[in-house]
Amino acid sequence: MWLSKMFILIYLIGVCAAQDPTEVPPSPLLQLKTAWLDVFPSEKVEFSCGIKDSSEWTFTLLRDGKNLASFPRDGSTLKVTAGAGGTERYSCVGHHEVKKTPSQTSSSVELRVYDNKPKPKISRSSSFDIMYTGESISFKCELTVSSGWEYLWYHNGKEISSSGDTLTKPSLGQSDDGQYECKAKRGMDPFFSEASEATSLQVSDPPTPTLTLQTPWHDVFENEVVEFTCELSSSIDWTFTWYRNNKKLSEDDVLIMDDDNLLNITSVSRAHQGQYACKAHLLPRGVSSGFSSTNELTVYEKIPEAALTKSPEYELMYVGETVNFTCKVSTSSGWTYVWYKDGTMLPQTSQSISIYLSPSNEGEYYCLGTRSKTTATKSSKKIRQNAAGSEVAAIRFDWLRDTGSNLKLLSMWMDVFPTESVTLQCGMKSGSGWTYTWYKGTERVQADSTVSFDSDRATLSIKSASAANEGAYKCEGHLQDRAVRSKFSSDLNLQVYDNKPKPKISRSSSFDIMYTGESISFKCELTVSSGWEYLWYHNGKEISSSGDTLTKPSLGQSDDGQYECKAKRGMDPFFSEASEATSLQVSDPPTPTLTLQTPWHDVFENEVVEFTCELSSSIDWTFTWYRNNKKLSEDDVLIMDDDTLLNITSVSRAHQGQYACRAHLLPRGVSSGFSSTTELTVYEKIPEAALTKSPEYELMYVGETVNFTCKVSTSSGWTYVWYKDGTILSQTSQSISIYLSPSKEGEYYCLGTRSKTTATKSSEKIQQNAAEIPVPTLKLLSKWMDVFPTESVTLRCGMQSGSRWTYTWYKGTQRVQADSTVSFDSDRATLFIKSASAANEGAYKCEGHLQDRAVRSKFSSDLNLQVYDTGPRVLLLQKPTHSLMHTGDSVSFSCHVNVSSGWQYLWFKDSEILTSEGNNHTTIGSVVTTSSGSYQCQVKRGTNDAYYSAQSQWMKLDVKERPQAAITLLTGWSEVFSTDSLVLDCTVDDSNEWNYTWFKEEHPINSPPSEKHIVTPQNDPDQREYKCQGERNGRPSYSKQSTTFKTKNLLLKRRLLLSISGVIFFGIIAVFLGCIACRVLRKPDEADELPEDPNLFPLMPQLKDLTDTSCPLAEFITEAALNAPARAAEVEENGIICSETTQLPIVSPEDRDLMNDGNDQTENNGGLTSFQQ
Repeated sequence: MWLSKMFILIYLIGVCAAQDPTEVPPSPLLQLKTAWLDVFPSEKVEFSCGIKDSSEWTFTLLRDGKNLASFPRDGSTLKVTAGAGGTERYSCVGHHEVKKTPSQTSSSVELRVYDNKPKPKISRSSSFDIMYTGESISFKCELTVSSGWEYLWYHNGKEISSSGDTLTKPSLGQSDDGQYECKAKRGMDPFFSEASEATSLQVSDPPTPTLTLQTPWHDVFENEVVEFTCELSSSIDWTFTWYRNNKKLSEDDVLIMDDDNLLNITSVSRAHQGQYACKAHLLPRGVSSGFSSTNELTVYEKIPEAALTKSPEYELMYVGETVNFTCKVSTSSGWTYVWYKDGTMLPQTSQSISIYLSPSNEGEYYCLGTRSKTTATKSSKKIRQNAAGSEVAAIRFDWLRDTGSNLKLLSMWMDVFPTESVTLQCGMKSGSGWTYTWYKGTERVQADSTVSFDSDRATLSIKSASAANEGAYKCEGHLQDRAVRSKFSSDLNLQVYDNKPKPKISRSSSFDIMYTGESISFKCELTVSSGWEYLWYHNGKEISSSGDTLTKPSLGQSDDGQYECKAKRGMDPFFSEASEATSLQVSDPPTPTLTLQTPWHDVFENEVVEFTCELSSSIDWTFTWYRNNKKLSEDDVLIMDDDTLLNITSVSRAHQGQYACRAHLLPRGVSSGFSSTTELTVYEKIPEAALTKSPEYELMYVGETVNFTCKVSTSSGWTYVWYKDGTILSQTSQSISIYLSPSKEGEYYCLGTRSKTTATKSSEKIQQNAAEIPVPTLKLLSKWMDVFPTESVTLRCGMQSGSRWTYTWYKGTQRVQADSTVSFDSDRATLFIKSASAANEGAYKCEGHLQDRAVRSKFSSDLNLQVYDTGPRVLLLQKPTHSLMHTGDSVSFSCHVNVSSGWQYLWFKDSEILTSEGNNHTTIGSVVTTSSGSYQCQVKRGTNDAYYSAQSQWMKLDVKERPQAAITLLTGWSEVFSTDSLVLDCTVDDSNEWNYTWFKEEHPINSPPSEKHIVTPQNDPDQREYKCQGERNGRPSYSKQSTTFKTKNLLLKRRLLLSISGVIFFGIIAVFLGCIACRVLRKPDEADELPEDPNLFPLMPQLKDLTDTSCPLAEFITEAALNAPARAAEVEENGIICSETTQLPIVSPEDRDLMNDGNDQTENNGGLTSFQQ
């Protein structure tokens, strides 16, 4: 049995060795994630590409066989945009990340691309031009091209919420009016169709009908006919319903609804009274209007009675007069009237009739009203009308006191003056309602500006008589508003003087001026006519006094003025002319004026003082003097000259006090009051002058003006004496002004003098200097005088000494003003240009001036500011210039600016700023793959408000891994016993041609470049470590060095391993042959007679169909066997030869064959080739 197993083992080893070594590249699977095979221009299409059970691939999408885009490395899908139209075929291909080999191209996916975006069509369920609120409508959006569409709806350009291809409006409102359109979209990254054509929807409220009363009256009587109509502007298809007091009406024998829009009440009754309205209905569409406006119908039960009135209403009327009768029915309207006299119908039918009175028209008048054929009022009351004959008025004329007379003189005088009033009265002895007409001679008197009448013209009033009013007056009467006239009255003669009278006035005293307390009287006289009373006037105002004499027993100030008188008479008084005015001047006794003739009220002892006491007219007046209200008497020092003069020849402290005087008019016993007082102050000591300076600055400059003021605080009238350095100056005023110059420097002081005997002490001395005005210094606070647009500039102007300076700036000859870019600090010492431009270029200078002082310095020296037209041009240079670099290469970038200085440098990689800053170059000493990217630089200068240039051009750097050199051992296992040397082979993992350099213990071996190197005991007795490296003229010029290869004891170990393997192999063969011999020589057992297993040696097709058959070597080739101690020692000395997970940098031919065998076993499912083939 064990012999059978041995044969099976040998058989399976053969099958594994026979597997096909050729590897076929896999084919990826391209899947269309988008749900449609027909797409539109600019629509996004999503693909995925993958190889089953493998993640070491990257994929590229191809369109019509050309590379289009790469799939993301994370294995997600790729979205691309469809082309312009036609058919597009998409496929994908994979690239193995480790083996660097491509896969097969996937099967293609064919897409149809339409030429244009689709455009949906919109339709609506109703075709009516106008839709009414409350109706329903639906819109449908259809797009027949392709599938998978979702629909978007828009109202007046704004998207509205709706799902599906149908938009339904179940109950329209005014807000639904407008334009509707739709779009279609599909996909997660949605593609939108064109918008459909817009369809218009007009929504309005149902129209309101108009209710009209066709019959003339809103208020009717029972049994009359009433008719209404209900109308719309367009009544096609509309029907109408009728309502009274909000209740729907139904047709009956009286209520007839004709042609739907007519309501006829053939015989109205009280039950038909109320508010009528109608509604319109569009039955096919279920639309109803609102109610029309209402129309109120009033129905009366009783027919009214006509009312008859007469105008005029006189009981007694005369033949020839006209009387008017009016018939009125107060209820409702539309009446026609019927007139009757003594029961006989008259022909008139109007509401009013006029009757011209005569005996034949006397009788009883009445009327009634009618309308329609059925309605008539009750008759009115009857009015009796008579016509009397005309009467002659009996008129008597007596004087005022005869109460029975008809013409009366109400005034007392028949001789009157111009402007005097006259009143005449005319009247009848019996009857009323009379008016009168007046005549002067034969002419009728008319009202004018002076002549007027009362309401019935019974009284004639002449407001202001004149010569034109003189003559004989008479009157006649006639009834008001009626044609009845009387005879004339008797005459009255009126006389009118040519002029008004003028009285004369006289007075008892002839003095021009009267003083308060004196007495006077006035008299008024008028000799023309009689009946006069006298009126007195003072300054145009009437004063109370009786009689023709006015007396003033004690005059006061209020009595001063003009006096005149007038005479008057009558109830409506007539006034004479005013008399000539006489003037009365009344005043208090005059107050004398006390005047201090010497200049000062405050004096020093021994000075002279003089007073005068004066009146405007001092004739007959005498004077007395007072000090502190005590009368003064003359002495040696106090001299009173000519009564008006008081002289104190040598004043002393005893003369100090309040002085006054009084005046006296002795013949009339009049004394004045005291004059105003004048106070005299007498000082004992002479004061000291006080000197002040303005302005008070310690430091003053040449060209400034300084003012000195000398003041003596005691008394007044001082004259000032000025000194400079002890020399008297010409000025004598209280203040002097000095225009400073070096010659005006010195000590100034002053003193005050008045009269010949009085002078003050000298003031303190003030030293005044005059310094030269300093020149300001202009500094640049920012670092550069050549700047770029938008860069900021700061200039500083200052003085080396002093404070409170402000500054004015100039560019050239123009003064610099603050604007949107130029500003100053508080004292304008600093000029800020926030954003420079060409307008700011020029030579700047400044001048200083002291605040509140007229001190201006000279100009500073100029600073020239240059402003470039554009920003600096930044150029990035790379050294070396290769765009492709390999790991380990060194590259440096330098940033160059074409103008100016003071730059700091900023470095960017892929738009991200790098940490290096400040230098104009940066070096990468040993590039790595992460150094790949696009590099830029930028410059800046300044700190707080830094200026940044534009960034330089991009400089793209691509870094690839440097090719790796690898050492392969070419000496095979079979040569172990035939040679004592090892052949090493150096290869580089790319397709270029290389020369090779070998290294032993990190030192290059001095031998011609070759890809092979032979190690012998002679040239390597110590069996050292070896490396190799590829070199070439192109780029990259060298490869990475290979990993270390150790040759120590390698041959000995190989020979020992092959010897042990040979012993084991031949031992197995010996055992196998011994077993065959035993099989042949021993007697067969029954158990050995078992039938041969047909599956013991399966054929190759059978092995390929077996999915669970493993390689027989699997139980021998295990991790335990691979990690056996003998192998571990070899690994420790020579480096890693082989592992399941680590790529082998050093591979022997035998190991490569063993690895290929392992691959073949895997591909053939570990089967052995059957010996039965």
